[in-house]
Amino acid sequence: MNEDTEDHDRRSQTALGRLAAELRGRGGTAPSRTPEEAWQCEVRELLRRAEAGALETYPGPWGRPTVLHESGAEHAVALADDGNRVLKFTIPCGLGLAHRLAVQWILDKLTQRWRPVLRLERALPSEYLDRLDLANRLFDDDVRLEGIVPLPDGDVSLVTSQQFIYGTTPTRPEVEAYMRSLGFAPVPEPTDDPRIDLHFFNWYREPDGVAVADAKPVNFLKDASGDLYAIDVIPAIVNEPLLLHFHEPQPN
Repeated sequence: MNEDTEDHDRRSQTALGRLAAELRGRGGTAPSRTPEEAWQCEVRELLRRAEAGALETYPGPWGRPTVLHESGAEHAVALADDGNRVLKFTIPCGLGLAHRLAVQWILDKLTQRWRPVLRLERALPSEYLDRLDLANRLFDDDVRLEGIVPLPDGDVSLVTSQQFIYGTTPTRPEVEAYMRSLGFAPVPEPTDDPRIDLHFFNWYREPDGVAVADAKPVNFLKDASGDLYAIDVIPAIVNEPLLLHFHEPQPN
């Protein structure tokens, strides 16, 4: 068994990874499905699990006195009742972005050369859970899926929790030092080598093909001992099939 297979097996044994795999197994990512059909399929499965008691049903956070933050396109954040964890409620249709195995060619105005960029689309619930699972493993975190909030239009909000960290925003050099300590290298500006022109991602770890986006100081916390915690970054496995797409012929 190679390292990639072992890593995948470890991931599939976690709660987040198992649920993501099961959602996909229900046909959410079947090639014949449109992204909207895949979304609806996975949401139906989440609702089915909640009705069967396999997932807890939460009231929404909006209007609660414990709401800490509600901005951006992804989460409303509230303190859990015990004050030790933070609850994150996904904004309806706000599971962040996922890269697809396709590229879009753009003309770089500075170099006057065509270069590929990733096509980004709304993430499916399974892709969102995969991202949290990967972040847990990369940053030794403990993000958990707590349940869902059924919404009136038939959609759902996913409820996760994360350890509450008392801390301050680190500096950019501190974030860079932290990422390098984990084996990541900054993604350079566009070059003649399309394999490293990931555009959306700003850190890349070549041995295992992991890329991280949104790794900016505001998405980290530094505690009193000086340790850094990644609280809202976007990791992804940039696998071989995706890299191969960066070698597609340039447009005429």
